[in-house]
Amino acid sequence: GADNTLNATEDTAYVLTAAAFGYSSTQGYTLTGVKIAGLPTNGTLKRNGVAVNLDDVISKADSDAGKLTYQGALNGNGPNYASFQFKVQDSRAINNEDTTANQLTFNVASVNDAPWLANAIADQTTSKNSLYSYAVPVNAFVDVDSTLTYSATMADGSGLPSWLTFNT
Repeated sequence: GADNTLNATEDTAYVLTAAAFGYSSTQGYTLTGVKIAGLPTNGTLKRNGVAVNLDDVISKADSDAGKLTYQGALNGNGPNYASFQFKVQDSRAINNEDTTANQLTFNVASVNDAPWLANAIADQTTSKNSLYSYAVPVNAFVDVDSTLTYSATMADGSGLPSWLTFNT
């Protein structure tokens, strides 16, 4: 096997095929599997949706069938975000496992997550022809990626009528 760096996307499972592990043989042997020699520093490595354990062996067939995946923690991202160690196994009758573990590293690209309602806003009422003022609570909405700004338009996207104002 060989060390490798892969580019994944935040909040999306990355499918690891046998090619990711850099196996090559000049003697005609074939890759049979990958032994997990160290678990990811961030996120989770799974086979068939179940967390992988240290020293688990993932067959080449399972890897090529898309059963081995890596996923970072929710909203986790960054260069060199996570890595784990592995040893390739091949078709030799004896000594068929790497003597030294290799490392697979993930650069995880961020995605823009939609804002979400953290604290519901209660219905508001007022009397006809009276002044009304309402301040949206600071903690009403959350956006993990950026600072929110607010604006108001009519349902059809047109501007507010002159008698209604929205201050930011």
